Amino acid sequence: MQIWQYLVIVISVLIVAFLALIIRQFIVGWKTPADERTVEKSKEL
Repeated sequence: MQIWQYLVIVISVLIVAFLALIIRQFIVGWKTPADERTVEKSKEL
């Protein structure tokens, strides 16, 4: 049972890390265009 518990913990950690990377990339990809737009507006001003 210890081996199965260890495997479950490792798999759960990998899944959480994978989801965290996806969410982080989604947030970064969503924020970077807005930041670029604000930079363009500041240049126009």
